[in-house]
Formats: sequence, structure tokens, C-alpha cells
Amino acid sequence: MRSPGTKFRSAAFLLLIGLFPPTPMSAEETTKPDQHLSYLVKRQQAHQMARKEDRAFCALRTDPIIRWANPISGANGGVFLWTIDGLPAAISKCHLNDRKKHYVESTVILAPDLILKHPNQSTWTPRQPDLKEVSVNKTPRLNLSASGRLIEMRQLAEGFTISDRWGEDGGELYQLRLMPRPLYRYTSEASSVIDGAIFGFAQGTNPEAIVLVEVIRENGSISFRCGISRLTGYELQATRGGATVFEVARVDGPGIHDGYRHHWEKPVPYPIELDETKRSN
Repeated sequence: MRSPGTKFRSAAFLLLIGLFPPTPMSAEETTKPDQHLSYLVKRQQAHQMARKEDRAFCALRTDPIIRWANPISGANGGVFLWTIDGLPAAISKCHLNDRKKHYVESTVILAPDLILKHPNQSTWTPRQPDLKEVSVNKTPRLNLSASGRLIEMRQLAEGFTISDRWGEDGGELYQLRLMPRPLYRYTSEASSVIDGAIFGFAQGTNPEAIVLVEVIRENGSISFRCGISRLTGYELQATRGGATVFEVARVDGPGIHDGYRHHWEKPVPYPIELDETKRSN
């Protein structure tokens, strides 16, 4: 068993990964992320996501809202966003692992009444979104600029403390860090959302949880709406003001009626051309 000091050192090392930019890659190495991205985009484009009531299709942003890599596990991934009516409908985090030669996809539904279809997989019909609304005892200030609203929304996100039991064989507990910039910013006049932001909480550069903060107009007044969800199959716990507001157990397989879906496979053949000589050194 590792000592507590080892855990703190591990967490500190992962934090440093997120704070310091990676060293520039050589011309040969720069082709590798492009191979990964091309495959990840194709996997997302194979999905069809729509609202059951009117069959309105969700729009996939083929540019990931963030790219991430984990040098410890060997993962190279991205986070993709689906929208409907100008609002986030679903988020899919996916990656390839060149060491283990597998593909993993974690998808969370954020909007109600959606259905997802994949040509080679079963239809996914979540009964409800996997977004837990959290009450916040704060009112937005009026007449703020977009940058002023972002400061207020980020302050609300900073009020969450999120821990992640990351890893196999029971995992190891890590406190996730709030990423410095929102993953995505949006507005929707039709849905009375004046401003909204998706904040990521990461292990290293890998977002494992998200917090959505919105400034909304409702019944003639302005208020905050806040929600939290997972982007990982690992166990998560979130607290705010000393109280637990979100807690989910580890998930190992796809639940076709759950709001969160975890998919794992070993593509054959593996889609990335690897230099086996370099991998063995």
C-alpha cells in the first residue's frame, strides 16, 4: 500500500502536467496527434443523436472543445460537444491508448428526451439526463459585461470540491483541479439563457467532471442555474459548502437507459500506426 505522502506526490505531479505546457514535438511526432484526432472525430460522426419528441437532430461540433493527453496511462483524447437549440445536449470524452491499444468513450446526456444510435451498437435511450442540479445561494449582478459574468460564473464553479477515485484495482483518490478556462461558452435567447459556461475539473489535463453554470431569465428575474456531471467511469464525489452534492459509483459498462454511457473496446486492427521499436525502448 502506498503511503499518504505518495498520494500527495502523485497528485502534485499530475497538477504540474496541467500547469506547464508540453515541450514542442518534432515534425515526426506532430503527425501522431492528427492520426488520433481523425479517428476520434470519425467515431463521433458515426453516432446519430436526436430528440425523441420531434426527431430534431443534435449538432456535433467536430472540433473538440479540448484535447488532452495522459502520459502516465498513455491516453490521447478529446472532448466533443453536441448541442440542440443552442444549448449543450451531450458531451463525449473519448481517447485511444497506444500502450494498451484500446478505445474508450464516456458520454453524458445533459438534455432531456434524447436518443442515440450507432450503426454497430445498440440504441441508447436514456430515461433522463445525468446532470444533477445544485442550488446556489447567489444572485447575478445586473448589467455586467460578458467578462464580468464569466468571473461570477467561475466563482460559483470554484465553490465545488470534486474527488475522483482514478485507476484500476480500487483506484486512488485524487482531488480534481478546476481548469483555468471554461471548456465552452454559450447563450440561447430562445431558452432564456443569457450566458452559460461549462467548466472542467481535471486530473492533469484530462477532464473527469464538469460543472455547468448559467445566468437565466425566469419570470422576469435573473438568477443562476448550476449543474454537475461526470466524464469518467470512475467513482466521483463532489462537495459544496461542506455538504456532499454529487456522488456516483464506478461504471464498467454501457447502460442503455442511463444518462451516462461508458464504452470500451479493442479496435482490430488498431487505427494508429505505431513505431514498435520506439515503444519497446
